[in-house]
This record gives sequence, C-alpha cells and structure tokens, in this order.
Amino acid sequence: MNKKYNGALDFWKFVFCLVILVFHVGEVYGGKHGYLLEWGRYAVEMFFIVSGYFMCVSAAKAEERHTGISLGKETFGFALHKIRRILPAYLYCYALGLCVWFVEVGRYVYLKEGIIGLFIAIVKMIPNFLLLSMSGVQGTQVVMITWYISAMLIAMLVIYPLLRKYKDTYTLIIAPVTALLISGYFYNTVGYNGFTKFEGVITHGILRAFVGLNIGCLVYMFAEYLKKKEFRPSVKRLLGIAELLLYLLAIFMMHEGGKTCVFYNNILLLFAISITASKQSAISGVFDNKVSKFLGEMSLFIYLCQSPARATVRYIFPDVSYWTGFAYIVGLTFVSVAFGMILLHWIARMNRQKTQLK
Repeated sequence: MNKKYNGALDFWKFVFCLVILVFHVGEVYGGKHGYLLEWGRYAVEMFFIVSGYFMCVSAAKAEERHTGISLGKETFGFALHKIRRILPAYLYCYALGLCVWFVEVGRYVYLKEGIIGLFIAIVKMIPNFLLLSMSGVQGTQVVMITWYISAMLIAMLVIYPLLRKYKDTYTLIIAPVTALLISGYFYNTVGYNGFTKFEGVITHGILRAFVGLNIGCLVYMFAEYLKKKEFRPSVKRLLGIAELLLYLLAIFMMHEGGKTCVFYNNILLLFAISITASKQSAISGVFDNKVSKFLGEMSLFIYLCQSPARATVRYIFPDVSYWTGFAYIVGLTFVSVAFGMILLHWIARMNRQKTQLK
C-alpha cells in the first residue's frame, strides 16, 4: 500500500457507518424501551470531523502547488472534486430511493392529486437531488440521509477559502472558537437532535457541519504536530491503547450517554482521530491493507443504501419485532451495497476497456 495511505481512518469510517445503520434500525423498530446505540445519530459527527481533516490536507497541498488560479476557482474545484468522488454511489442510491418513493409515496400522490400533483412532487425533488436540502429549501425528500453531504458541502464552501487565505489564524483561532461557540449554543438551546430545523438564517444541519469540520481543522493541527515527533515504542503502544479506548468510549456513549453525549464525544473523537491521522500509534500499520481500503469504499455505500433499505422494510413489514426488523434492514442494506459496488466496478471496467480500444 501507499505509505501515505491511512487504513485506520477507513476502518473507523466503516465502524461508525455501522453505528449509524444500527441506530436507524432502532428508530423504526426500537419502541419506547430503548434500543442499541440509541444516540448513534451522533456518529455522523465523526464523518464531519474526518472531512474537515481532509479539507485541511487538500488546502495544504494546494498551497504547495502554487497553481496561480484564483481562490474562488480553487474552492469551486475543491467542491467539484468532492462531488465527483461520491457521485457514482450517490446516483445509485438515489435511483434506489426513487423506486422506493414511487411505490411508497408517489402512487398515493397520483391517486389523490392526479398526474399534475405527481409531476409537481417530482419537480420538488430538485433541491434534494442537487444536495441543496440543507439550504433550507426542502421540497420532496427522496433520500433524506443525504443531509450530511449537503451540509458538509455548503459549510466547506465557506470554510475552505478562509482556511486557504488565513491558514494559521483559521486553524489556531477561528476553528476552535467557532466549534466551541456553536456547541455552547446547542447545549443551552435546541440540542443536537434533528437537522432540518431552521435556526433563523441557517439550518441545524449546517451548524452541525460547522462544528465537525472546524474540529477536523484542529485534528489536522494536532496530527501534524504528532507526525513531527519521534516517539519510543512504549509511547506508541500507549498512543495505540488510548486511540482504541477513545473510539470505544465514544461508541459506548452513543448507547448509554444520553442526548448530550455528542458534546463529550466530539472531544473524544478530536483526540482519537488526531492519533489515527498522525499514524504514530503502534496499531496504525495494522490497518494499511486492501481490506481496510475495501471497507472504506463500502462505508459510503452503507451510509447511503440504508435509507432506501430501511424505507422498504418499514413499508413491507411495519409491525415486526426489533430483531426481525434489524435482520431485514441490515440484510437488505448489504445486498444493496454488494449489488451497487459490483455494478459500478463493472461499469468502470467497461469504461477502461473502451478507453484502451481508442
């Protein structure tokens, strides 16, 4: 594997995707008596933080290249690159979501409001399809789980140019203060629940993105500091133990920590991901392999495909037990993931063969 590849980040992305999947099963079939990872919705913060870290990595590389293009064009190119990376999995998931929507919702819209009503509902899908839902323009929701991607991209368009222009000021001052102030606002008012709630001029989801992405900037700063250090093997072992315990404690808090656990988890993940990103722990090399790379690729598919899978199972089996629903949703999610990954790999191979023939 490439020496710069960080398999541990891919592995933990996969684990936290499973946390979100388990949480969403409980939302449908958990009932009033609690369920596994009841606060697993906050696993999304891990992805915001990792995305913030990689945003800083991209900004640092751009600074080294000295391309000479304007900051606006560079920021646009950065966002476009992000979209291109997720686009195949996103289009596949959206196609599944459309099929489910037409069966579960669309046909009833047609029966009640006719072809005109159905057409209007389809037109109102545009904000959701274009990942603009977190702007506050909701419309018809086909795949609501894409709120994370929408919030991340919108927040990055604000943060990235500031990060490029004022790197040290942003990472040392603006990022921690922004994350701290928004967290304090959340803690004392609406909390972290939900993402579509409108906070006057901005949606709840974008505020969550600003917290996570700015913590990711701190992760970058800490990781770069750790990378420059020469640690003894005993210290690296201690870092490995701390890294593992911090992740496990964050997951435990999402089961037992209550609705405020996210505020403490953000601190736990700040240090855990900093150690992981630095590759200074004794266990970091264990994950640098093709298995972790595969799990990292799978994590995006799991995150996206669980939404149509959950809607399908809920529609067909509305009254089954928690564990039956768990088996159905997890099973259908992984079937969807497997089919999607095989299909997209086949399409990519066909495209490569066509290019070679030319």
